[in-house]
Amino acid sequence: MRISDAEKVTGLTAKAIRLYEEKGLISVERQENSYRDYNDETILRLKQIKLFRDLGIGINEIILCFNGVVSKEELIEKRKAELESESLENKEKYEQCINLLDEICLNDTIDNRVIVIDESNTVLGIDIGTTTISAVVINIDKNCVIESYTIANNSRVKTDGDLAQYDTEWILEKAKRVVDYLIKAYPSTKSIGVTGQMHGVLYVDKDGNSVSNLYNWQDGRGNRIAESGKTYCEEIKEKTGYNVFTGYGFSTLYYNEQNGLAPRDAYSFCTIMDYVAMKLSGVKLPVIHPTDAASFGLYDIKNNCFDKKAIEKLGLSYLTLPLLALNDENTGSLNGVPVGSAIGDNQASFFGSVKNNDNTMLLNFGTGSQISVVIDSLKEVDKSLEIRPYMFGKYLLCGSALCGGRAYSILENFFHSYAESIIKNVPSQYEVMNNLALSAYEKKEKLDVCTKFCGMRSQPDIRGSITGIGENNFTPHNLVLGVLDGMASELKEYYLLMNVDTVESVVASGNAVQKNKVLVNLLRDNFKMDVALTGNSEEASIGAALFTALKNEIINEKQVSEIIVYK
Repeated sequence: MRISDAEKVTGLTAKAIRLYEEKGLISVERQENSYRDYNDETILRLKQIKLFRDLGIGINEIILCFNGVVSKEELIEKRKAELESESLENKEKYEQCINLLDEICLNDTIDNRVIVIDESNTVLGIDIGTTTISAVVINIDKNCVIESYTIANNSRVKTDGDLAQYDTEWILEKAKRVVDYLIKAYPSTKSIGVTGQMHGVLYVDKDGNSVSNLYNWQDGRGNRIAESGKTYCEEIKEKTGYNVFTGYGFSTLYYNEQNGLAPRDAYSFCTIMDYVAMKLSGVKLPVIHPTDAASFGLYDIKNNCFDKKAIEKLGLSYLTLPLLALNDENTGSLNGVPVGSAIGDNQASFFGSVKNNDNTMLLNFGTGSQISVVIDSLKEVDKSLEIRPYMFGKYLLCGSALCGGRAYSILENFFHSYAESIIKNVPSQYEVMNNLALSAYEKKEKLDVCTKFCGMRSQPDIRGSITGIGENNFTPHNLVLGVLDGMASELKEYYLLMNVDTVESVVASGNAVQKNKVLVNLLRDNFKMDVALTGNSEEASIGAALFTALKNEIINEKQVSEIIVYK
């Protein structure tokens, strides 16, 4: 078939078909007269692409599917979950996803033949997140992000309510598949940067293989009560003098040791991004960057090392400490391509979002939320704040709200459950909530809401509240606006405690703020400054890619500034 015939049988335009060829989704042979020849296999592939695109699935997600990184079932399940959080207008697509999952009509036509998409010089960044595994490709000849790829992290293991564990090998397999595809599709890749969720921990044996699940940062075992009548985190404080919160690596390791849960063949430990970096590089002992190492707790930030005496007091000295990348060393290489030591996701997001590190503050909204500002030296700070190692000999002063974007999700669950008690198949309430918030904001009406629904790291038992309720102001509009303002105000509280006078501008990142105009306005109102939104998505992946490329002298600081853009 020629392209005009392909248009007729697939319902696609010639422009769309050529785009899919350019993206490597189809491979089309050319006849001697240079006309493209669309055979039956290519037509089948085009029909599948159209079906996925009609469901609203992104091209890059389809690329990962056709190259074996994710299955078609995973692709549809991810879109189904997205549709659940969208408006009623997408109900038809949602039902179509359900029907497709029940059918066997989608043949797996994976041919393991990756088509080169771009031969320009590129650098890659990968972010091992709580809910997604994301990757970006940056063209360093044009100084811009050219592609981003995201797959769902479906590795959570069923456990008791306050525990949070993820399948380590599932995450590794998906990450390796993504990187393997990108290296082939972008053959002039010069470096690979890695980042991911901090604080969590997993055990490895002497051969560098995982011997446990990933214990995630949300894990609550550190707040359980020990035989002493105190929490395990309180015991750590008493024995070492360090505040190590639940979900931090050493609180998990200590709990496991005290309860006989440490694997018998455990030799060392690391975070999930360290594990991915070491397995990509083929090394046996984790290599940990200070930005990541400090997230375990029991880290002497002044001397940039683990506190071995404190570790010994907890009975954990049998574990071999990971190597520290004190000079930003690479973990190793993959087929000659440098793989950087993984950096913390907070630091990676800052580096990938902020043009001027010296006078800009970053507000990030994800499942939690964070406020971060760079400082030049260590100083005494309030116990609810943290000082973390940054890059270039500097530090990141941070305040972290455990709820953050989750506060808005909790409210959506409230409205959704009420609506479901009246009618069936209730769609997501986010769009309704956003409209309610806008209406209340224009009228300058809101309730006073404290969004510490999940407590604070320094005060795990504290809870949120709604105050100022009167006969005439207790409305859904004012409640929604109050929650959004509570999210903004909680970060403002941290800012006041920071007592810094260098901040001249504010940058905000994360889906919760990118998709909510009212939240942006409330941040401006609270901080009395203009708020710029990051123009690139996947800021942590970008930061990891740029930092590794910079340290390997593949790019320079001017290029970093050009690649970071604001809306």
